[in-house]
Amino acid sequence: MSESDIPENIRHFIFEHINSVEQIEVLLFLRQNAEKTCTSEAISVELRSSRASVLQRLESLMAIGLVQKNGEEFQYNPRTNELRNTVNQLSEIYRLKRQKVFEIIFSPMKKAKNFADAFMIGKPPKKGE
Repeated sequence: MSESDIPENIRHFIFEHINSVEQIEVLLFLRQNAEKTCTSEAISVELRSSRASVLQRLESLMAIGLVQKNGEEFQYNPRTNELRNTVNQLSEIYRLKRQKVFEIIFSPMKKAKNFADAFMIGKPPKKGE
């Protein structure tokens, strides 16, 4: 089984937006409980992680447009149907091919991209600029 077993749109989504296994776990936990809101504390207890780390993941998911915050509570609420469909696909792939998802998250190319992004000043340029 190769990385190409994962559809291009999912590989791109992971490469561009997912920086940790914990981030996927937070996202999929909220997706699974989409009908309710959750505090970062409740999520951290459920996932057995630190509240500070979960808050970082929630902030990144809000920036992508997957999670909405209301007061101290968070809820899965994708901004577009395309994002909703992508997360639905990601959920299934993560269930069936978890190791392949890990390989993308921890790939040397992704690490190099994350390292380079750390030196960016200001907002990244929009595509086509």
